[in-house]
Amino acid sequence: MKFKSYPTAYEQLNAKRKEQYNFHFVAQKLIEHGYDIVWLSNDWQGADFLAVREEETLKVQLKASFTLKKSYIGKDLWVAFRKDQTVYMYKHDTMLAEFNLKDSATWNSDKGYHWTGKPSKDTLEKIIKL
Repeated sequence: MKFKSYPTAYEQLNAKRKEQYNFHFVAQKLIEHGYDIVWLSNDWQGADFLAVREEETLKVQLKASFTLKKSYIGKDLWVAFRKDQTVYMYKHDTMLAEFNLKDSATWNSDKGYHWTGKPSKDTLEKIIKL
């Protein structure tokens, strides 16, 4: 049996397929670091999946870009996103403490912050790169 190849540009995928693509991309990087990955069919405590290694369990929210949201506060969440061939991860509440958002109109409207481009050099120095 031989599988036919159906190459599809990432940009042509629908939102659900992009999420699945990104999940598998991020999971592969975490597996290389010794984690077992458990996809959660419904967000659990804000997490899309769990990354488990020995006695450590990371609750991970998968995003398309660097994101800070009020709804993630206090949930012990890690946020992971992919930019080109690199995966970035950060502990949400730790990173939130690095930014002064409390007086921002966007933050106070509960929309959260999403950086669509590559994070700044200062921010990249504070997050994990896989």
